[in-house]
Amino acid sequence: MISYDKDTVFHINFEAKEEGKWTNVYGTTMFFNYLPRMGDIIDVDSCLMRVLFVEYGYKSQFNPTVRVEQLGHFEEYSRNHL
Repeated sequence: MISYDKDTVFHINFEAKEEGKWTNVYGTTMFFNYLPRMGDIIDVDSCLMRVLFVEYGYKSQFNPTVRVEQLGHFEEYSRNHL
């Protein structure tokens, strides 16, 4: 779901696997005007993350949980992998 309406805001929880458990990366909800899709690579506070999957239901479609793989800091990742 991509929002083309500038007034739509998604309250997203980013979770990554740490020690075998999904934990909130930032410890808070992030506000986005679009919903990332599976496979997207996004940059949040210079940390690159690959979206593994997005969980939301019809009752919580504007409050999804985005499960990510942390790729690392932008400068370090670009120096080593690009």
